[in-house]
Amino acid sequence: TGCSSIWGGSFPSNPYTVSKKTGRGPAWANSLFEDNAEFGLGMFVAMRHRRERLAKLVDDYVHQMLLKPQEEKSSAEKELVHLLMDWLEIKDEKSDKPTQLYDKMKPLFQELLPANGNSKGSMLSTIWSDRDMFAKISQWIVGGDG
Repeated sequence: TGCSSIWGGSFPSNPYTVSKKTGRGPAWANSLFEDNAEFGLGMFVAMRHRRERLAKLVDDYVHQMLLKPQEEKSSAEKELVHLLMDWLEIKDEKSDKPTQLYDKMKPLFQELLPANGNSKGSMLSTIWSDRDMFAKISQWIVGGDG
C-alpha cells in the first residue's frame, strides 16, 4: 500500500471507469495493511469458489433440462440450454467469449425468470444471482511494502 494506490483507489477520486456501452470495467480493492499477498489470495479463492459453484449449477440445470421432454421446453429454454452448454465448454478460456455468451444469455434469463414465477429457490434464479461470474475474470494482485 502506497500513496498512489490509496489516492488512486479511494472513492470518489477513483480514476478507473466503466464502458458506457457495457457498464463493465475494472474493480479495485485495497488493504490498508501490508498483507497484499493474503488479501489478494483471499479475493482470488473466493472468486474461484463462486465460479466453480456457478459451473456446477449450470451443469445441473443443463442436465435437468436435457431430461425434460422436448415438447415441454419453450424455445427460450432450448436456446438458453444451448448457450449454457457452450459456456461450460469455453468458460476457462482467456478471451471475451464467456462474456459474449453471457450477453446472449441475458435476455433469455430475463424472459424465463418471470415465467417461472421468479421464485428465489429455483435453480435458474440461483444461476442468475451469480451472473457476474459468467465472465472469465482477470485478477491482478499487486503490492509492495510501502
